Amino acid sequence: MGSAEVLVEQASSRFTDAREWSFKHALMREVAYASLGDDALRVAHARAGHWLAQMGEDDATVARHLELGGQSSAAAGYLEKAARRALAANALAKAVSLAERALAFAEDKPTEFARAQLLEEAWNRLDARAGERDTAVRAMEGSVYDVPSEVRARGARVRYEDACGGGPETSARLEQVRRDANSAALADEEARSAAALAARYAFGGQLGAAAEVADHLLSIAQKHNMPAAAVDAWQTLAVVRQARGDVGAALEARRSAARAASEAGLKTREATLTINVGFALTTLGAKGEARVAIEGGLALAQAIGSPGTVRHGQMNLLCWTATFGGDAELDALLEEPRATADAAVSGSWVPHDRATLGVLFYRGLELLRQDGGNSDYARTLLRTAARGYRATKMLDVVPVALGLWAEAERRCGQPEAARELASEAASLLEDGSPSLLNEAPVYLALHDACSALGATNDAKRSIAQGIPRLVTRVTGLSGTPYARAFLTELAPNAGLLAAAKSYDLVPPMLSALLR
Repeated sequence: MGSAEVLVEQASSRFTDAREWSFKHALMREVAYASLGDDALRVAHARAGHWLAQMGEDDATVARHLELGGQSSAAAGYLEKAARRALAANALAKAVSLAERALAFAEDKPTEFARAQLLEEAWNRLDARAGERDTAVRAMEGSVYDVPSEVRARGARVRYEDACGGGPETSARLEQVRRDANSAALADEEARSAAALAARYAFGGQLGAAAEVADHLLSIAQKHNMPAAAVDAWQTLAVVRQARGDVGAALEARRSAARAASEAGLKTREATLTINVGFALTTLGAKGEARVAIEGGLALAQAIGSPGTVRHGQMNLLCWTATFGGDAELDALLEEPRATADAAVSGSWVPHDRATLGVLFYRGLELLRQDGGNSDYARTLLRTAARGYRATKMLDVVPVALGLWAEAERRCGQPEAARELASEAASLLEDGSPSLLNEAPVYLALHDACSALGATNDAKRSIAQGIPRLVTRVTGLSGTPYARAFLTELAPNAGLLAAAKSYDLVPPMLSALLR
């Protein structure tokens, strides 16, 4: 059989100054492969791999030939390069697979550490609290070889623990890594730990400390041309501004962060931050805009294959349905988080990370909104979420979580328990505790509990306490198109205003807006 009957020359070649041929049929290729012995086939693959590398072929293709040629260590170098390219292209699952294979054939500690760090970063973007990320961190810790690698391994460990909820010492450990990274001139490591620390401060109600770290992040971003650090800084500043009631500026900060992530090609962050824009719009009563943003971020998260970001989007979509009511078109997307909530009610262990607690909280609020005999179910979820928030020091959501738990207690026929919980929530706010969420549910729950107990003066006092906070947030919306929707489209705000009207407590500025 002549070569013309087996091979066909291609009209053009991928390789400069080279002719390219292919088998006429896949069956002929299999017969040709089978005619070679194992040793000859390995040699051919190895030669092909080295030649393809010289010709600039794709690293993954080169690696495949070298692996088949029995040269696993040489192949691992090309696998590492292919993994880095996949990560840059936001092909996260592919990056994980390639990095795992490269790590298996590291020949020394510096190489092993670099590949383990690459795998950790891929898992961080894919699913920040996955157990496989912990395995990558362990590989980093096991291959430490100098001071910078020790700092990086320690930073990866504490950031992973933070993603899983963290503990009492997490903030202090992040601060230590941040200082050590600065001393070792590791700007990227300093920025990563500073970003986690800033978010933790913000969620813990330490707004001044959070803003200070965010400002430092912006300095790092400018000095070292690190767009990711700027993105993280703007996200933290958005939380700080919203918790202070400056909700219009918070929305703009979130939009700035999402735009910066998009411009830098940071797809995982872009998806997360687009979802966060949707969350902010939800808290303002902008129903249509909020849904578009959340679904857009979710679609991007699904496109890049990041289950961690998808969970974040589902939690925020549950917030949307809890705020505005359900939609059958969203039921498929919300099946998983609702199942998580069901499992929690039946006694399953609940991880205390922010996304999981958020699912329980918003599912409880969704059921509370529906009523129809779901109050006891809602109470269990809201109680679990509130206790989890308090245990993990997520103080920016504790007051409103307590307030909604109180409302569930009242609907379950426990007005005394409701009053106690709502009073605690109101006291936290009056003592200066910041709130990421609109405070109206706290004062409305306290009012309704007091009314149920016949304490009319206390009921009126609760509304008088709540109205100034509503005014603060409306003032923060000055110059935006959202002020009226904020008052009318969000049920707790509308309820607080209705009660204020009955007591003749509506301020002139709110009356003017409503007119």
